[in-house]
Order: sequence, then C-alpha cells, then structure tokens
Amino acid sequence: MPSIIEVLDIVRDELKIPVVYNCGGFESVETIKALEGYVDIYLPDVKYFSDEYAKEFSGCAGIYFETAISAVKEMQKQVGKPRFDENGKLLKGVIARHMVLPTLRKDSMAVLKALRESFEPNEILLSLMCQYVPMYRATTEERFKKINRRVSTFEYNSVLDYARKLGFEGYSQERSSSDECFVPEFFGSKELEERT
Repeated sequence: MPSIIEVLDIVRDELKIPVVYNCGGFESVETIKALEGYVDIYLPDVKYFSDEYAKEFSGCAGIYFETAISAVKEMQKQVGKPRFDENGKLLKGVIARHMVLPTLRKDSMAVLKALRESFEPNEILLSLMCQYVPMYRATTEERFKKINRRVSTFEYNSVLDYARKLGFEGYSQERSSSDECFVPEFFGSKELEERT
C-alpha cells in the first residue's frame, strides 16, 4: 500500500483518468482509509454471505462478510454515489462485484439482501457475474463437488431478478462468458521458467 500511494503522489496531478482500486473485497477498513483521496472508483468483490462457504471454497479464515461489508461501507463513504460524465463514463463510485456460483444461489441472494440493507440502490452499482468455470481442484476434489459445474441459467437469472427486485442498477454478464476461452493461462514459477 505505501508503494501504491507513493506512485499516486507522483502522478496524481497528471492523471486524466479515474483511479480504480480493484480488490478481492476482503480488505481491512484501515487499508481502505489509507487510500482516502487517492481512489475514484472502488471495484471490490463481495463473494459470500456465509463464512462457511468463504472458508470452504476460498480458504478464508475469519469473518468474511462482516469484513467485506465494512470495507465496502468505507469505500462508499469516501467516493459517494456513482457519478458519470456526459458520455456515461464512470468518474466516481463503488461497483460491488458478485460472481454467482453453482448451488449457492441462495447465498448470492443473501449477499444482495445484505448489500441492500447497507446501501440505497443508488449509492453503489452492482456487477453480477456468471463466468465461473470449474478448474484445478474444483474438478478433482470431493470437497469441491458442489461447485464442479458451471452456473445454470435458472440460478443466474433468479439472482439477476432478485437484484432488480431490490432496485440495484449496474452490470451483468451474458451466459456466454462462462467459457474456458476467457480464462487466462496461469503458470507456476517452474512452468514460467520453462516457457521463457
């Protein structure tokens, strides 16, 4: 964080574009407070409502949703309601991203309900994603059996409908985004050395 702030201090007056802070959402409020005045648009993930799922699928020890929602509240407090320029480009605001996972439709709805309890619909934007593709251990380990498939149209559409019912605006993905062709190649250090 100190390095990011140092760089932003150097280039801040020359920037002609908004500064976007893209993060996993599991951020401390102290970290977000350190960024006050530096970030125009926050782009946090809000992955789970259930701490059990956060631990099971992301290895997240601790109180996931409580931590994430506290961070998002601080983000929104800093940048305020979404603001756009005359061409529709976002200049300030928070876009809370949530990826719908297979069999976790009700947890997705719990995330949206809790976001709605924390924010008026015009205070943040929502980005609902359906791009999940099971890979690596999700395809081989028994403990990930629940998420060893793509999200169904029914699951995704029911979460989209619920978001609309709650009054949220924002972005959603086409079902075609759930394709392996959109997954970048990731390499471990050994594989990377062999390729270079």
